[in-house]
Amino acid sequence: MNVSMPTGSAYGWGVAGTYLKAEIAKLPPVDGVTLHCITGHNFMPFDETAWSRINIGYCFFEHDLLARPFIAEAAGRWDHVVAGSSWCEQHLRNGGMERTSTILQGIDSSLFCLQLPRSDDSRFIVFSGGKFEYRKGQDIVIAAMRLFMERHKDVWLSCSWHNQWPSSIRTMEQSQLIEFVEQSSPCFDILFDTIRRNGLDPERVLLHPPFDNSRMPLIYAESDVGLFPNRCEGGNNMVMCEYMACGRTAIASNQTGHADVVTPENALCLSSYHSVTAKTNGHATGIWPEPSVGELLDFLELAYHDRNMLAVKGAAAARDMSMLTWSEAARRFHALAERLVAAAAANCPSFACVTTHGRGKADDFFEAGCYEEAEACYRSLLVGSPLSTDLLNSLATTLDRLGRYPEALAYYNKVLTLQPTFCTVIFNMANTLARAGELDEAIAKLYSVVATDPCFVEAWQNLGNYHLQKNQPEEAVICFKRVTTLNPGLLEVWIALAHLHEDRREFAAAVSCFEAALDITPGDVGFLNSKGLLLHELGELDGAETAFLSACAIEPRNPVICNNLGNVSKSRSMMQEALAWYDRALEYDPDNATIIFNRSLVVMALGDLLHGWQGFERRFDMIPPVILSHQNIPVWDGSSLNGRRLLIQSEQVYGDTIMFARFIPLASRCGGPVVFECQDESILKTLGALNVDLEALVVRGTPLPPVDAQIPLLSLPRIFDVSLENIPGAAGYLHADKARSAFWKERICHSGNDMRVGLVWSGRKAPLNADRSMALSTLETALMLPGVRYFSLQLGEEAIESGDYACLTDLGEQLQDFGETAAVIANMDLVISIDTAVAHLAGAMGVPVWIMLKHSPDWRWQLDRPDSPWYASARLFRQDNPGDWASVVHAITAALKIIIAERKKN
Repeated sequence: MNVSMPTGSAYGWGVAGTYLKAEIAKLPPVDGVTLHCITGHNFMPFDETAWSRINIGYCFFEHDLLARPFIAEAAGRWDHVVAGSSWCEQHLRNGGMERTSTILQGIDSSLFCLQLPRSDDSRFIVFSGGKFEYRKGQDIVIAAMRLFMERHKDVWLSCSWHNQWPSSIRTMEQSQLIEFVEQSSPCFDILFDTIRRNGLDPERVLLHPPFDNSRMPLIYAESDVGLFPNRCEGGNNMVMCEYMACGRTAIASNQTGHADVVTPENALCLSSYHSVTAKTNGHATGIWPEPSVGELLDFLELAYHDRNMLAVKGAAAARDMSMLTWSEAARRFHALAERLVAAAAANCPSFACVTTHGRGKADDFFEAGCYEEAEACYRSLLVGSPLSTDLLNSLATTLDRLGRYPEALAYYNKVLTLQPTFCTVIFNMANTLARAGELDEAIAKLYSVVATDPCFVEAWQNLGNYHLQKNQPEEAVICFKRVTTLNPGLLEVWIALAHLHEDRREFAAAVSCFEAALDITPGDVGFLNSKGLLLHELGELDGAETAFLSACAIEPRNPVICNNLGNVSKSRSMMQEALAWYDRALEYDPDNATIIFNRSLVVMALGDLLHGWQGFERRFDMIPPVILSHQNIPVWDGSSLNGRRLLIQSEQVYGDTIMFARFIPLASRCGGPVVFECQDESILKTLGALNVDLEALVVRGTPLPPVDAQIPLLSLPRIFDVSLENIPGAAGYLHADKARSAFWKERICHSGNDMRVGLVWSGRKAPLNADRSMALSTLETALMLPGVRYFSLQLGEEAIESGDYACLTDLGEQLQDFGETAAVIANMDLVISIDTAVAHLAGAMGVPVWIMLKHSPDWRWQLDRPDSPWYASARLFRQDNPGDWASVVHAITAALKIIIAERKKN
């Protein structure tokens, strides 16, 4: 079977062509048949030279008025026309096309699958995707988001709207909802101008450049909800389906092509519409349903206030979209081709009107997705066999596919009246109930099925899926595990289990699932990569490297795999090997910001800061990127300010802000007033102690004074050509409030001659950095030393561990901000900490601090050296091998014993 379609990875037809060619090539050959891409409203083939004996067209059209005059002619030209949506199919039928059916586009489930919940960064991010044009409805998004962002200052808009076709962008002139000015500028400039012109805060709008399709899951994962109020879709909207497959909830229109995939269970479905006339060059080309801005806004408020609901619907979306595969689309095209060949051989029409052609023909229609024809056949057959439970079940299932759920349930009930324990029918009925929104009843039905037939694999599988929809992961795991016991060959169940375990940070169990998936599909690069990432997270570097090397042997030019091998080498502190892998990755993807950034960290760990800062700047282009506010303000290039006001923006985590705050005084000497914007109130007091004449110190999200230029805080060392030899402020540049220090002195300085030591042993479990933390019990030999009084500066859940040791006083609940923590540190003889913000704060105050580092530390601590050029008061204790905290604790205990002995002498 020949496939005549374009291929590519950055636009719809290219993605569809690439996957369909690959999947159809795996199926048995069907000679004399070509599947064509129909690219225009005149229903002509993509490549007329590929015309064969039998020709199947695949079409997606939105301008129904434009297409209508060509349908009758196309009906005589094509052997069969497959529509990308049931909406398109209905228009084809209305225009006289009888040989037609619907096959939905698939998605690549190895790329687009359930993603981890987005880390809480105090923002609510709304995603909108699809090329910027009237049909996609970004004007509706802008109109709703303008109001929504005014109400909530923590709301951001993430846009993937790039459009390379100027004529398509110009269709936005029709919008009655926004102000749009047609211009011949680059797409990004048009988008930025439209956002600014329509009152959206550009500092809270992320405009993504065009990315390869493989990078989009990371963009989708960095959002909380998606907006798809599209006026018209000729297909099931690939971008929306990929977004939903990542476990993110869509607020979406449920008309035209969307109607085939969005349901009340997997999305927030818009229901209020009015008709608008689409125009091209002043001529009416389509009649489309336009959603209500008010309803969209209501759903945004619901999403904002009910994050649990988003998780439930997101899980349902991921499950439903995982069934939308390219392999299934290819199978259906292949089955259609075989039927057309058989019909041609029999010299009869392939889809003649059927009344009494028998059960086989009805089933063929059903398999081909021709549900209306299947319904007619089954009803005809029931005339002769009105009590056939099999036929009644088939008719009910067909009605389910047509979305006529009450009718389907009525026929299922009729079967159960005749045969009450018909498990297959109860199973089908449960699935219809689920699609109709009766999830609890569906689950109850399925449990009755497995009680009667404990080996009913599909029932267990759907139970797992429905528990996921209800945000019941423990129950879902039980059900999916039962499925794998009954049928270990179901790939999609292993993948669902893997993602469930990953969400729960049960990484070892997730690895086992991917290993089972690899037993089914050996050599799957996506699964090998996922296995490698999980093993890396577990600290099993040999296993991670083996998995990545296996993937690299299959796809040696895959930059993602090469990058991941570089990361493994970096975790082993094998920095030259890491550089070699990053360089190889960049041969295949030279402008990949993530790889360039990763490489810069190795360069700086090796001590070459001057060269490292260049690649470090690419952090804003990574996927996901470091988020930078105030993108509309010109970036300062380091030249004299000449009286201009400079905004310095904090970014990323608190430790970075404390460490890089030392460069603010340098900026203040460049000829203009300086405004510094920090993350939040918790760090404000500490930064207020910085010895610099700031015009203003403000918290992110609060009003700024007018500024002329801006620079991210972590970009300052590049501006000032900072190397290891000229780092300022190593002796200290922050201090605690005197009154608060005196308060804490009264509270904690009554331990006699005991040494006062502040202690932090755990930090945020960031990806590939959870191993910087340890259990408090790991420090037990140090904790048992006489002559030391420990004070826990630990925050979070781990702080509860401090109650296990009488020598440790827990202060965590009393440390409401870094100012209070600084006041406590000022009264310590020593701070012992893993690599956290507290370690930076102690070093910035010039207080002795011992920092416990994992084998491959963050770049700023470099390699091997026991001291730090950043903090003169710091002493570094490093693991001898990955995961070896025992050597660190042994060294710290020995060092403490020496100090205690010296104190006794004095």
